[in-house]
Amino acid sequence: MIGRRPSPNASNQLRNRLLFHFVVLVICGNENKSRETPLMARGTMVPTLLVLLLAIFCATTVVQSKEWNVGRQDGWFFSISDWGDDKPIKVGDVLVFKYKAIAHNVVQVSEEDYNACTVSRPSPTYRSGNDHIKVTSSGRFFFICYVKTPLHCENGMKIAITVQ
Repeated sequence: MIGRRPSPNASNQLRNRLLFHFVVLVICGNENKSRETPLMARGTMVPTLLVLLLAIFCATTVVQSKEWNVGRQDGWFFSISDWGDDKPIKVGDVLVFKYKAIAHNVVQVSEEDYNACTVSRPSPTYRSGNDHIKVTSSGRFFFICYVKTPLHCENGMKIAITVQ
């Protein structure tokens, strides 16, 4: 499944907020509670919290997505059908389609429609000229340009990608 991209840097903002609150908690703490806490418990709390912080930081860093600019240097255009062949696209990555919105679009289609350059059923269609499409599952996905006729698709304005 492919979906629209969430707000940019949302995971980074959340991670930074968590880190800030954690650091404030560890450094400042609560003086009244620390006096009531036995010395041995206080000695293990800080290292435990630091390990937890490190685990949170690593987990959010590992799931960082990559943005893939689809097509040639000038974006989504003709003769790009082999673009996705050597790309290690993963779940969570974002496909960026840049094109002149007045002349092109991006339609996610089935493999049959991809091969025939048709749109036989209602399909996700993007028209902004700067589409960010988040990859939400693994598998094979197909995109074509279909502005009223199959002419653009037939001239190579289509891609098939494999998501790992």
